Amino acid sequence: MSIRLMSQVWEHEFSHAEQTIMLALADWANDDGGNVFPSVARIAWKTGYEERQVQRIMKKLRGTGVLVLVKRATVYRPNEYRIILSKAPLKETFETWKESRGDIMTPRKGGDNLTPERGDISGERGDIAVTPDPSLNPSVDPLAIGADAPLPVVPRKLTERQEILANLEKRFSMISGRPLPRRETKQDKELASKRWWQPLWRMYETANKDLEATINLMSEAVKNMRASRLTISAPQSVENVFVSLFSERSCPISDAQLVGAQLTAQGWTK
Repeated sequence: MSIRLMSQVWEHEFSHAEQTIMLALADWANDDGGNVFPSVARIAWKTGYEERQVQRIMKKLRGTGVLVLVKRATVYRPNEYRIILSKAPLKETFETWKESRGDIMTPRKGGDNLTPERGDISGERGDIAVTPDPSLNPSVDPLAIGADAPLPVVPRKLTERQEILANLEKRFSMISGRPLPRRETKQDKELASKRWWQPLWRMYETANKDLEATINLMSEAVKNMRASRLTISAPQSVENVFVSLFSERSCPISDAQLVGAQLTAQGWTK
């Protein structure tokens, strides 16, 4: 897993679908972009795409030279690839991008800010029918939508804490390969709070509310636990190792103490 390579993916120009696949592949890669050999099925599980979609996107990435086939699949091992990000164009700088947008309410040249200019996920996964929202277009008559049509759902604005937790749980899921927690029922939410959201927030506070430091330490904690063959089930299972790593940055500890923390984390998951 290369955090360095994953961070570089964000700096290059990809469609949303390509970016998602590239982030998943970088999660397997080393810092040089090599040693990438996940199966198509595993990438599909990780990204939520169908296997055919994954194959189509990876074929396109190979065509651009960003993804190079190193070894063909055998009975025991999938195709092995190398990631060459230098083949992908760099994004414009944030300052340039922000300046080009101007006032969010001012239409851009050739269209408005509600019209995607670079394509969206529907290009890879198919279009989804959406009921028109009259609040976005006053010319739409609500009565013309149909008496049986559901009213448009207005999304509830997240608090700062909820936004941070949403970011952290997605990054942990990507780093660890664990699926996001279920939240359909009250019991699901209580379990998710205990095993995901509370530990994630405690780790964030431990890292002095530094989001980047929290993500980097989570990644290192997962890496150490994998090296020790310890079970990683949820953020709760890596919290002790995370705290030990943070303490090590502030006050170095011995290898024996770190292994002890890892074993404690393993016992927590049982």
